[in-house]
Amino acid sequence: MKTLEHRIGGRFLHVLALSLLLGVTPLVTVQAAAPFIKEAKVVTNSFIEIDWEGSQTIKSAGRSKEDSQLEASYFEVKLNGIVLEQTIPWYWNIVDMPLHGVVVNQNKTTLRLATPLDADQMKSLQNGTSKMTVRISSSRVAGSDYAPADTEIIYPVVYKPYYNKTITSKVGIQVKASEFVHQSTLQDCADIIDKILSAAPENLLTIMRSRNSFAIFGPGEHSYNIPEHRSIFLRDAWRRAEGYGGYLAATSAANVVRNHVSQTHHYPTSYASGYRNESILTHEFGHGIHSAVRGSEASDIQALNAEFNRCYENAKEKGMWPNTYAISNSGEYFATLTVIWFNAMRETEVWGPTYGPVNTRAELYVYDRKAYDFFAKILPAQIEYLNENWLNCPDEFKAGIGDPHPW
Repeated sequence: MKTLEHRIGGRFLHVLALSLLLGVTPLVTVQAAAPFIKEAKVVTNSFIEIDWEGSQTIKSAGRSKEDSQLEASYFEVKLNGIVLEQTIPWYWNIVDMPLHGVVVNQNKTTLRLATPLDADQMKSLQNGTSKMTVRISSSRVAGSDYAPADTEIIYPVVYKPYYNKTITSKVGIQVKASEFVHQSTLQDCADIIDKILSAAPENLLTIMRSRNSFAIFGPGEHSYNIPEHRSIFLRDAWRRAEGYGGYLAATSAANVVRNHVSQTHHYPTSYASGYRNESILTHEFGHGIHSAVRGSEASDIQALNAEFNRCYENAKEKGMWPNTYAISNSGEYFATLTVIWFNAMRETEVWGPTYGPVNTRAELYVYDRKAYDFFAKILPAQIEYLNENWLNCPDEFKAGIGDPHPW
């Protein structure tokens, strides 16, 4: 019978539980606190998540702000005894970080498989007919006191998908979420997406149905909990971003419901979006629309893409949207103006450093008519608001007051 040896710091129960799962006899020796995997789980067909026990920072556990040059994975993943290739993993250790009214503690490594598991492999993991394991394969993986990890322990990897709730909008866009998101929030998100796309050209919808989806994270989570967005943490760890866009767009449950968290959505009353007067859902999904517009091979959508690029260049040449996030690049221009179309944008009295006085569709019509005419071809004219939660975003300021480009 195989012997499982482990260096512990009050961890005997974890060793015993793992030993029982693996059918081995634990031999426990007390030494310095070495890294120990609390749980390893398959979260998608491409990602394996490792939760480390305790809060100490683990060295060489993946790329991080402190170890950004890591060029190897010091983990061995096997499926039914066969080694699976990986790319470079990511690591973060978040301790007592207040985020959206909830304190977050996470000490994780995310492994990415070079080749995603296929549907049959995922099903066999789900029903238990296949076995996946992970082993720390190098003593370079060490605790904050440089106590090296035990490279002999083989940990079981459990099937525990991050996305365990899904819904498909009427127009055909999948919305998915973690266990911390209430089902009603998925429905709200799907309904908003249907409104946003209610006037989209069919060729645009075709490409979006095949490529686009939307993810929601809940209380106690952040943007980087979305498995597909975890690599961004290395670049943007300093930002408490409330979403990212692209073919997979994401935001918080609090932003979806505009902080109406306790009325019908069953979230803690302290849980809140940092963008109460800006629909990050619409902004990030706007990036997804832009990605589809740029990626389509249909001639009518290519024509729309060319028109949009002319709109952006026109705005830059005329010095419009000065000092704002919107004018920083064409992607942010598209996403920001999508939010403005639905009157769900924050405003400031002066231009910059992020916002400005133009935050409604009516103001867009006067201030940037070329952009208005473009968005009128892909966004609905008859729908002014996303839903009842997004009525009455403040609109106190008007461009033209201290504006170098008055109406």
